[in-house]
Amino acid sequence: SEIANDYSYAVLDGINAFFKDKDVNLITITTKRIQNLLTKQYWIGMKLAGTEQIDGVIVLSSVYLSFISKEELTGILSNLKTKNLVSISTHLDIKKSCSTYVSCDAAYDEIISHLKNKHGCKRFAFSSALETGSEEAKDRYESFLKAIKNNGLKFDKSLIFEGDFVYDKAYYAIKNRYSKKEDLDFDALIASNDIMAFASIAALESIGVKVPDDVKVVGYDDIIQSQVADLSLSTISQQMEVQGSTAAEIVWKRAKGQKVEERTPIPIKPIFRQSCGCENKESEFLDKIRK
Repeated sequence: SEIANDYSYAVLDGINAFFKDKDVNLITITTKRIQNLLTKQYWIGMKLAGTEQIDGVIVLSSVYLSFISKEELTGILSNLKTKNLVSISTHLDIKKSCSTYVSCDAAYDEIISHLKNKHGCKRFAFSSALETGSEEAKDRYESFLKAIKNNGLKFDKSLIFEGDFVYDKAYYAIKNRYSKKEDLDFDALIASNDIMAFASIAALESIGVKVPDDVKVVGYDDIIQSQVADLSLSTISQQMEVQGSTAAEIVWKRAKGQKVEERTPIPIKPIFRQSCGCENKESEFLDKIRK
């Protein structure tokens, strides 16, 4: 994917941090969604990744899978000569490859319990990216449904708003459904990523709905904007730097002939801030600047 997004930056920070004191040549290859002949040039760097001189490859699979299928990505990566492939967040059907993964169940259960028991929320909406076909989007939705059930609540599927992980679609999914505050029929919204959460907040505020007074909103990713916005966003931290450093450690160990597990779990955690009515403005980004 294009490198200019918070997710990629954070993962690369983790990868760079692991390798900073190692005697290696670390090469970052940027690609771009192929739409025409011009965008094909962004894949030239993949020829380097496919050479025998490369000792290992880390791929940010989740970003690709928001616009191509797992089979397509597997086909592209199967041409690599290295047997040391580490996929971040999604396991690929490639012989001898390894992967990291996150489990959303516990985090979503804690979020729904928090919104129900601390803030009195009873009726939930979900800003989804299911139409992208992304496995991560599916996992987050299914974990949300489990959490709703575990907390003795019922979910009305008419309150799914398709956002495809992007701002505009998430914004208009709500804006086109409701024209005034009185039409609103939910008191909490869970979004599959922070960008859609911010879009949902903007759409709600455009019809006079106040967040968090009228509706509590929770995102997913803990991007920098979530930490520093005037209304800080409650969200789930994927610990993206940890994902990067863990993948780097795996590819490093395998390059040195050490054995590692085929799949390595990454812990994730909810962070409660102002958009759900809590006052915590925890910001790892701001903490780094202050230091």
